Amino acid sequence: MNMGVVEIQILVLLPLPIGVLVLYLILILIKFLHRVWWNPIRITKHLSSQGIKGPPYKFLYGNTKEIHSSTKKSISKPMKDLSHQIFPYVQPFQDTYIKFTMNMIINETLRLYPPTVSHTRRVAKEVHLGNKLMLPANMHVSVSTLALQHNPDIWGEDVGLFKPDRFSEGIAKATNNNNAAFLPFGLGPRFCVGSDFALTEIKIALAMILQHYHFTLSPAYVHSPVQRMTVLCAFLLYLLFLLIKFIHKVWWNPIYITKFLASQGINGPRYKLLHGNAKEILKMANESKSKPMEELSHQIFPYLQPFRYACIKTYGKIHLSWIGPRPQLFVSEVELIKEIMNDKDGVYPKTKSEGYFKKLLGDGLVSAQGNKWIKQRKQANHAFHAESLKGMVPSVIAAVETMVEKWKMYEGKEIEVFEEFRILTSEVISRTAFGSSYAEGKNVFEMMMKLGSIVSASFLKIRLPGIGKLMPNQDDIESDRLEQEIRKSILGLVQKREETRRNGGYGSDYLGMLMKATHEADEKKRISVDDMIDECKTFYLAGHETTTTLLTWTCLLLAINTEWQDKARKEVFDLLGENNPAPDDNSIGKLKILSMIINETLRLYPPVVAVVRRVAREVKVGNRIVLPANIELSISTVAVQHDPEIWGEDVHLFKPERFAEGIAKATNNNTAAFLPFGLGPRVCVGSNFAITEAKIALVMILQRYHFTLSPAYVHSPTQRITTRPQHGLQIMLHAL
Repeated sequence: MNMGVVEIQILVLLPLPIGVLVLYLILILIKFLHRVWWNPIRITKHLSSQGIKGPPYKFLYGNTKEIHSSTKKSISKPMKDLSHQIFPYVQPFQDTYIKFTMNMIINETLRLYPPTVSHTRRVAKEVHLGNKLMLPANMHVSVSTLALQHNPDIWGEDVGLFKPDRFSEGIAKATNNNNAAFLPFGLGPRFCVGSDFALTEIKIALAMILQHYHFTLSPAYVHSPVQRMTVLCAFLLYLLFLLIKFIHKVWWNPIYITKFLASQGINGPRYKLLHGNAKEILKMANESKSKPMEELSHQIFPYLQPFRYACIKTYGKIHLSWIGPRPQLFVSEVELIKEIMNDKDGVYPKTKSEGYFKKLLGDGLVSAQGNKWIKQRKQANHAFHAESLKGMVPSVIAAVETMVEKWKMYEGKEIEVFEEFRILTSEVISRTAFGSSYAEGKNVFEMMMKLGSIVSASFLKIRLPGIGKLMPNQDDIESDRLEQEIRKSILGLVQKREETRRNGGYGSDYLGMLMKATHEADEKKRISVDDMIDECKTFYLAGHETTTTLLTWTCLLLAINTEWQDKARKEVFDLLGENNPAPDDNSIGKLKILSMIINETLRLYPPVVAVVRRVAREVKVGNRIVLPANIELSISTVAVQHDPEIWGEDVHLFKPERFAEGIAKATNNNTAAFLPFGLGPRVCVGSNFAITEAKIALVMILQRYHFTLSPAYVHSPTQRITTRPQHGLQIMLHAL
């Protein structure tokens, strides 16, 4: 069960940069309409339903014209008298609708004439405010400092008078201990960090002036406080910001990254505007996939990743490439991989899950980061510890018995085993993790496979950010539908389990553990329903994908190398006898030859050919290469495990004996040379379960059958979440 699923998202490849620019301008237009029309209507209706009203919104300008008109009228003439009640003068539109002497003077000045008349905050998500208002997400809340500090209900009827003595007993007394009534420097965690410096500077200046001068107001002074702001200017600045951000992403940043790494001797194929190297990657991948391998060779690296293979030949084991405008550093040096994957300082987190991949796995164990991942990992560790695995063995045996019983009808005939193993592993994960069966969970598996196909097809397609929501294509619509249906199906399993709770607990399987966590009294240990669904999706997919491909490729290798098939069978008979007894957890650990075969299979055909990490901040790796922040690191499992410098010139041959003395000996104690389940803190939590399941299935097959490769088999490995045979695996089945 490999949790290291490749997380690559790239945009729709358009024929010309101009086409992409047109699409980008359309996107800006739609965002503009949403901002100036659809969103104001939604916000107005949402708040009016709660009794909050205001002047009607007018297209584009909102109430800006009225604000401008009333403000212009106000400041066109001075205030009638020298009053300090400036709120209706400075903000007439808003007014229509809503123990040291020096310290006292300064505080009263800040109250009457606050430096900033309002503070704006954005609502990140729908939330209750004050237990009576429901605020929708993405609206802005304006907190008027001026209105609060000129409010007679707070400060009294003399609110417009200059009376420093109101602060004679301090700010708390003046505000009746209401700290939100006096906000010259804000409030809360974003309180002005320079307030003390500003006050000190003011006191020094005033003290030195008062030491030397007495002053009075000149008759020439015209009392006319003003605040200036234009919506059109703000909108133009916003458009300019978007344009600069776009140019930075697709032009300036690629130039900077290229030069920065080239200065350290790291090069790669030239970046092309918008597409990066995506066209070449896609073209070479499609050409490779369009025809099978010329011979039944295990040298799959140049076939699965032809672009990467060519780049290694040209630029070396470390080179820079571009997935659209995203920089990706390819790394296949084991010492650097070890440092990156162990990630002792938290500098190399997983990339953020987005788009279709986010719909597939949500924010489950594969995608989560930080404290959330730590919590999920603890739960998963508990689910797959040694004692739990022992309890799963009978369920695995029962599922395999069902499969081999069905195989009796294929004795002496051809059978396609990839689909057989997919059903088997789906049955196993259904029984062991969710307390159901493949038949019950079949709908979830099928929908996950369909969504997985969309994810795989989108790996080398670049999309404008947000375009899927504004102009959804068929994949967007279908993926949304599948995501909702998967959620509905999982909640159905949860509801069924909830009904049985009356007769006891939630159960001891993974689903039961997750459900218990949603009702945890300790908030730190509690998980949300969405978290539970994401974890279920992760285990539905990862729980069977890895073992399916491992069993498939192992059968291919044993069908070709029948002498190793015979050796493995002899080991099984020597250990268990020839009466076909089911293996148990004790005997599984003693199958040395089978372990060697499985390890060699994982080396030649790793379930996932690459994992991706992100550089969180500028860092030096290997004490020689400085990596800039926010670039991706592509760590190629298949490149490392097919490297003749590590494994020898016979690297592409099936030789299980290289693991005869264990993995450490085979890799010369270099842990980063063998990465079928990852490395470091994010190593696959279910690897032991996957290998145990594979061993049980292989033992029970070897006890009953001898098999050879069918002439119908076409050798065409492909990537679709995991490495699998593009046309399935056909073998000839012979009963012993």
